[in-house]
Amino acid sequence: MCREYSRHFDRILHHNLDKALLSGGGSSPAFGGGSVTFPINIYRAGRATNKNRQ
Repeated sequence: MCREYSRHFDRILHHNLDKALLSGGGSSPAFGGGSVTFPINIYRAGRATNKNRQ
């Protein structure tokens, strides 16, 4: 979040990201191999501002 704020606003704004959510993805297992049908996703949740006040 700090990196994105720095990129968009040239400074770090207030944020409180206190949750991480994991979506498990999917796979097709097979003996001696298999494949990943879709990857896991990790989401960050919480509060953040988009107001650049001086």
